[in-house]
Amino acid sequence: MNMLKTKNKISKAIQYIIVCMIMAGCTDNSISFDFNRNAVYTQEGNGIYNLFVEEEGLNLMAYSVEWREGSEAANVFYFNRHNPSYKVVKRNTPEIPMIKLKPLTTYTIENHSNGDINPGVVFFKTDSLGRPLVNTYKELNRVDEYSLHWKEMNGN
Repeated sequence: MNMLKTKNKISKAIQYIIVCMIMAGCTDNSISFDFNRNAVYTQEGNGIYNLFVEEEGLNLMAYSVEWREGSEAANVFYFNRHNPSYKVVKRNTPEIPMIKLKPLTTYTIENHSNGDINPGVVFFKTDSLGRPLVNTYKELNRVDEYSLHWKEMNGN
């Protein structure tokens, strides 16, 4: 009888440890934009492994920012300068060194680094010199923010 109780206690302890490990490993894709450094960063200090950047201006352009295997993943990606831990690929072209913010352009940046959970998203527009405008900035890092944004965009 005591042996059965001991096994049961060990089993529950192992289950508890597994649940704690899973919860500790849970991360999200929340991101923000640093206007002083022209950089997107993760809010919880998680590494960036996969960003999608879309620009709407004179031309629609999309970029994929991918972590270079073997490099250390940073929790920040800088615009207008080279990021050695990442490769930037513009649609249907070879790798490019950086994404330069363009004048009078709307940017949508999505963080898809942590698998199947919702991406963290930031939106902003740039001025005539390619500087992000604070008053156009919007973050969507929670499911309810996401839902409300898409309802507003679709007129519901």
